[in-house]
Amino acid sequence: INPKSPFSARPQCVVRGGYCNHSAYLCRSSYRMAYVPTYSSYNIGFRVSLAVDAVRQALNVSGREISNARLANASRETTGAPTSASSATDRSLTTSATTGWHGWPDDAPKPAIAPFDAEQAKKHQEEWAEYLKIPVEYENSIGMKFRLIPPGEFLCGLSEENVAVLEARYRDTSIQDEAKLRDELRVRFTPQIRIILTKPRYVGITEVTQAQFESIIGTNPSEFTPTKKPEAAGIDTRNFPVERLSLTDSARFCVELSKRADFSPCYSLDNDGSSIDGNGYRM
Repeated sequence: INPKSPFSARPQCVVRGGYCNHSAYLCRSSYRMAYVPTYSSYNIGFRVSLAVDAVRQALNVSGREISNARLANASRETTGAPTSASSATDRSLTTSATTGWHGWPDDAPKPAIAPFDAEQAKKHQEEWAEYLKIPVEYENSIGMKFRLIPPGEFLCGLSEENVAVLEARYRDTSIQDEAKLRDELRVRFTPQIRIILTKPRYVGITEVTQAQFESIIGTNPSEFTPTKKPEAAGIDTRNFPVERLSLTDSARFCVELSKRADFSPCYSLDNDGSSIDGNGYRM
């Protein structure tokens, strides 16, 4: 998660979006590495999400209450044990005689607990959309499409077997300092943990595109454009992911897009884009 304190006090944060370079094993859907908020790169874009209440506000519809205090935004557990008191509390709710999974009423649909196939995933989305009286897909005023992610659980990170394989490959490098190597392994190869999403949320179908970013901010900082990259000559890159953004740039997009929709922003631009409570767009 991004730090909520001023970046002057905690200058590094987790970068956004996917990552890809010429080495196939470095192609990934998310890139977790600590960098200063001003860091930008040609191969890192970002995707945004939106709370269910915000979509209801935009569509002027009402439905079941989902802001129950018993429902945490999300919790993480290492495989086998909770990592925090909140996780332990969430787990106790699953055995409550008066509530269902993580505090949901007994008549709520089953959570989307992985593994499941595409057909089952679609069924989970449709059942939760019907239960909450919301659409499976939402399109905002600038054409960004979002799909409902229902409550559920999944394993995130590498299994012990995969970590062992990558560690062996990584040790066959030029890093001679054992302490530095251990630090590199710790940062790059995260152990497998269980992620529990106790609330539904809308997530952008694609990363934010160059055209979408420019329509809100007025500029396109991306490197992969016909005017900046010879290999992009003759290519319409407007629907390519926007890149070359700092965390503050991404936060500014979320804030301005939220204001346009009359949502409360989730970032403070007075504090270099640090996170605040709001129902608007989030990275």
